[in-house]
Amino acid sequence: MQYLYSNCLPELTADNVIELLMGADRFLIEDMKQLIATEIEDSIAPDNVVDLLLLSERTLTPRLRRACINLIFNSCKQHRNQPDQLVFLRASPHSVLREIDFMCSKRLGTSAGEMLKLISAV
Repeated sequence: MQYLYSNCLPELTADNVIELLMGADRFLIEDMKQLIATEIEDSIAPDNVVDLLLLSERTLTPRLRRACINLIFNSCKQHRNQPDQLVFLRASPHSVLREIDFMCSKRLGTSAGEMLKLISAV
């Protein structure tokens, strides 16, 4: 409610940021949703990227989704020869894994399916 009257976000904390994003999505407050998603981008890390990716798909926040996919891609690129470092990707939906595999095949010159095999072998 505070945002609707003042056009200012309440203080965002680790405890409320997901709820606020979900609320903004539920009540179709697009500008608030995008502001919160932008704030969340700064906290993306390997230990939360899969959850945030799923959240971005649930709330239709393409910028947050793109940031998550980029972190995943960069992790795959960095740890290509260390598959145990990619264990966090096992919880990703298969559609996301296919997209990562496609990105890797285009940007890194890997063969199609190579990253999928690497991730599933972890």
